[in-house]
Amino acid sequence: MSTRGTITMLALVAGGVATLPLLGASDAAPRPVVDETVRARAMASSVPARPTMTDEIEHFTRRAEARPEESFSRERLFAAHMLAFRAYGDASHLDQAAAMVEALPEHSPAALRAASSLQLAEHDFPAALASARRLADVSRDDAASYRLFDALWAAGDKAAAEEILDGTLDTLSTAWLSRKARVVDGAGFTEPARDIFRRVVENVEAYAEPAPVRAWALVELGHFELHSGDPSAAVRRYLEALEVLPGSPAALEGLASVSYGVDRDLETARDLYRRALDNGAHLDLMATLADVEEGLGNEAEAQRVRRAFIAAAGAAGRDAMHRRPLIFVMAESPETREEAVRLARLDLAARQDQGAFDALAWAYYRSGDVGMAWTLAERGLDAGGPPPPVLFRAGLMAEAAGESSRARELLQEALEGQVELGPHEVAAAVDALERSR
Repeated sequence: MSTRGTITMLALVAGGVATLPLLGASDAAPRPVVDETVRARAMASSVPARPTMTDEIEHFTRRAEARPEESFSRERLFAAHMLAFRAYGDASHLDQAAAMVEALPEHSPAALRAASSLQLAEHDFPAALASARRLADVSRDDAASYRLFDALWAAGDKAAAEEILDGTLDTLSTAWLSRKARVVDGAGFTEPARDIFRRVVENVEAYAEPAPVRAWALVELGHFELHSGDPSAAVRRYLEALEVLPGSPAALEGLASVSYGVDRDLETARDLYRRALDNGAHLDLMATLADVEEGLGNEAEAQRVRRAFIAAAGAAGRDAMHRRPLIFVMAESPETREEAVRLARLDLAARQDQGAFDALAWAYYRSGDVGMAWTLAERGLDAGGPPPPVLFRAGLMAEAAGESSRARELLQEALEGQVELGPHEVAAAVDALERSR
């Protein structure tokens, strides 16, 4: 049974882990999963001159202008701008979506539903939860239930979120299935979650959902396939997503993660990560790109990318959207470790999930406070289903805290899912295990 547990939270719709040979364990050179043919297809996929949702945005903009008293057009415009943002990461669509929220009747179910969705996208989790609770007070429909689930889950209250799915909801719907997969995966059962998500892909195809939704489903299923130990299936899903949504940064990132985590082909990974960023991938990806550059021996370029990420995240506004990756980047430099701790405290105040405890623990660990770091790391592990990166960091903190047996356990489990670790993390885990013998 799988113990792998993570899924990207995207509110788009209302087990065996990969066990790879350790680096250097074999002289054989397996055929790369992302081979030259796959790489060429991916690099040739570009964002269209008229990106997805453009026609719908233009149509409902004209309709809203012609019928200023109508809410329907503004609701459709909000949804279209959110999908356009999720497709290619253009933050101007979030600004337009926010304008639509303001244009909807104040405190109406439509306004509260939209506000919660926007606040989730902006990582303003306390506000999203407040909006979702107000929505639940005035509306008893399924959409309100799902908004409350999303807000509770993002805020770290998984038990309350799971109770919602146990209510009287349509268990065959895309909305229910996608969230159920998240719950199952969060409990550490990746293969069952993957099987559920295959039904999500079938649903969105059957109902001809918009391209961003179909691409999202394919990319998420690709992640499940990868984390279930089938990188070839993951690559097929990512390529399908590129057919549905040309230039999809999420699909390109997925392919890059296979190059990086499975093939250990850092040059291909670098090229794909760069293309994903060019196409609008989340700025967080710059932190991974810096690690790849460092792995290639390009230390100066790695530092340049990290500085660029810090600057770009600060200039972009919506600081909460970039807070967690900033914590890990800043924790590595003595000059910014104090700021990393400050940001991590803010992150934990906004949501008490496993990732928040992990981030604050790492910030303290890199600042030299091993006791506090290990205490927080244990709190994060208690949340269940930790992914390999969390296990890896917790293992190093356990070792530093003198918990040798626990450190070995955590690091060995992390290496079982090394497809999700960078080469430098695999090497560090192996070195720590060697020290503990």
